[in-house]
Amino acid sequence: SDVSNINFLDNNTGWAFADSTIGPLFRKGIILKTTNQGTSWTPQNMGTDSIKILSSHIFSSTSVIAVGKFQTTGNGASIMTTNGGTTWVRDTTSFPERLFDVDFSSPNVGWVVGRNGYIGMTNNGATSWNTLTTGTGEDLFSIAFVDANNGWAVGADPGTGGTILHTTDGGVSWTSQTTTSSGDLFSIYAFSSTSAIAVGAGGIVITTTDGGTTWVTQTSGTGLDLADVDFIDANNGRAVGLTGTIIRTIDGGVNWISEVSNTVNNISSIDMRSSVLGWYVGRQGDIYKFDFGVGVDELDNSAISVSVYPNPFSDKVTFKLNRGTNSFIVDVFNVVGEKIKTLNAINTNKVVFENKNLVKGIYFYSVYTNNERLDSGKIIIE
Repeated sequence: SDVSNINFLDNNTGWAFADSTIGPLFRKGIILKTTNQGTSWTPQNMGTDSIKILSSHIFSSTSVIAVGKFQTTGNGASIMTTNGGTTWVRDTTSFPERLFDVDFSSPNVGWVVGRNGYIGMTNNGATSWNTLTTGTGEDLFSIAFVDANNGWAVGADPGTGGTILHTTDGGVSWTSQTTTSSGDLFSIYAFSSTSAIAVGAGGIVITTTDGGTTWVTQTSGTGLDLADVDFIDANNGRAVGLTGTIIRTIDGGVNWISEVSNTVNNISSIDMRSSVLGWYVGRQGDIYKFDFGVGVDELDNSAISVSVYPNPFSDKVTFKLNRGTNSFIVDVFNVVGEKIKTLNAINTNKVVFENKNLVKGIYFYSVYTNNERLDSGKIIIE
């Protein structure tokens, strides 16, 4: 089976959507749920419909919506659960086109995008959908809103660069925007009403900081298609794509570095919860987890706090417990998640990490005591 979408509510609970062959032409959709970071997955019943899910949105631990296409007709399909996935109910709305993405700015207000320039909007939590006028007939693959008014949709290249649509009135009207990059745009992430990033075919990465008046092409370091992009804040994000491609940025998409994905299969979806915890999925049932020392159980940081200083540093950095236990462990990782050092602090409240010919840049740490995580973050060698 191919896993097309993954989405997590928090550090532990998430859903993955896949398909499996049920005949020479059609595939039956599969829904998987985890409550332990993906250590184990429980199948959920989609029902009798043969639906390929391509995107999802999680409202809460009980409420999730997922969209895609009927395998038999190719028309758009939407299913929803309000009990954590015990049962999924198909939306009776007849979407005229297959749906590629869904986004909500609140539990009631949301949008879907699909083939031939289709955008649908709901004001009542997906009870009903209205078709919006977009002014394009190109396939729209991704949509992202920062609030009830401001959002972007991106899609196929009509020959003058990937399609970019922008709205400031919740989708009532859409304005076409231009970019010098050619090729389809497959995913967009919006930081604010003025700032967004999109990725696509041939390793395209474009960014805007002025609401899309201008889009700047960035150097991604790959010529392979990028299918999805996700950020945890304005600076830290990852994009994924063909043949196991993963690239990472720590400056909002201006610069990118390649990461090892441990797969040569296409990656279709990524969800990051922090700079050191996330998941990506793709062909052949692949579900991979980033876990640079982040455990399910965490101690209450109000009981024990960690100081890291100086940071940035050149020669050495100190990890100090300000109160609580006086024995702890610090693991240090490089940007691709390889552990490069374990520091053991025995009967002391601090330990020093020395820079021994490490290259300048970002590194990550996790602090533990009694096999439970106290803190994690990044250190910078300059």
